[in-house]
This record gives sequence, structure tokens and C-alpha cells, in this order.
Amino acid sequence: RDIAVELVGARPGEKLHEELWSKSETVIPSSHEAILLVTRPPIDPAWLEEELDALHGLVEEGETLELVGRLNAIVGAPRRALVSGDGAGAVEAASAPSRSSAAP
Repeated sequence: RDIAVELVGARPGEKLHEELWSKSETVIPSSHEAILLVTRPPIDPAWLEEELDALHGLVEEGETLELVGRLNAIVGAPRRALVSGDGAGAVEAASAPSRSSAAP
């Protein structure tokens, strides 16, 4: 049984291009020709510990809106550790693309 299909083009707001990785990520081929491996620098552990302590304080104080805003900033742009070839790393803030452009 045939079904009629009508091609109407792109709808308003429909994506025409999808970004699969950011500039801060490294893309390398895998053992399968149609699959790529995407890696990113690790998150700076000292920075993460400081941020988690700050979040804990906001929870204890009941600052819900500030907590949500801070958490959104952490997830949207984590600080990455830059690792040199010898394994010793300097730390630098590396912005990741924001998941949402809306302010909390």
C-alpha cells in the first residue's frame, strides 16, 4: 500500500547544520571508517572542587536561583586542564559551547 509523501522543505527554526564537536575537542579516526573518536581535555580537579564547595554553600543557604545559575555556568563552560606531552599540566579556562544562551 502506497502512502503519499509531500516534500515541503525546512520548517521555521529547523536546523540545517548540526555541530557534533567543538573547537576545543580533538577528533581522530577509529578502527571503523564511519566512526570518529572525539576527546576533550580533562576538567581541572582543583577548579571543580572549588565549584562544588561553592554549590554546597548555596544549597546550605537555600539560594535556589543562584545555585541554578552557578550550576548552569559550570556545566556550560567547565575549566579544562591543559596537559603537556610529559603529563605535567598547566591549567587554563577553556570555554565550551554553551548548552543554552538563555540566562538563568
